Order: sequence, then C-alpha cells, then structure tokens
Amino acid sequence: MNKEIEPTFKVLEARGFVSRAKGLLFTTPEKFGDSCLLFKNCSSVHTFFMRENLDILFCDRNFLVIQTHLNQKPGKILTCGKAYAALERFASDAYWPKEGERFVIDKFS
Repeated sequence: MNKEIEPTFKVLEARGFVSRAKGLLFTTPEKFGDSCLLFKNCSSVHTFFMRENLDILFCDRNFLVIQTHLNQKPGKILTCGKAYAALERFASDAYWPKEGERFVIDKFS
C-alpha cells in the first residue's frame, strides 16, 4: 500500500465506562457491519468472552499505526505502551492498515 494513500474507515467511538468495557462483546459482525470501534486514551485491549475473532490496531494521536494484530482469538490481552488509541473490528479479509501507515476517519459517531 502506498503511504500517500490514506484509507478511510467508518468509526464509532467507545465513550464512557460501559461502552468501553463492553466494546464489541454484545454485537455481531452482521449488526456492526464494516464499522470500527475506536478507544481513545487506550494502550491495552482484551478479547475475553468474544465469540468472534477481532482485528486490532494501536495508533498515535495522528492515526499513524504503531501495531497491527489480525484475526485475534478470544481470551487475549494486547498492549502497546506508546499508543494513544486502539481501533478494533470483527476479523475480516478487507483492508486493515499496517504498521507505519496512516488512516483517516471517514464517519465519526
């Protein structure tokens, strides 16, 4: 992928304790669609109790990707000490940014 091309994503922000704790836990890929869930001020996520695998990335304040984790199974803890935010979605074959790439938030809810 050319670093000059910035992929866009539809993003829902997890705000507040309940939303952040719940994450994607009580939804399904069919209900959530091709959106991603953003956790600001977050350097660690877990996949405990999930029924589906997740794609997760950690990024800085400018949405430059620091770490990418694809197809993560339930029961894991992922941490990135330098991260400002984490972005997650249900595991998919669709494009997911790699380390060193930047992405753009297309829609923010």
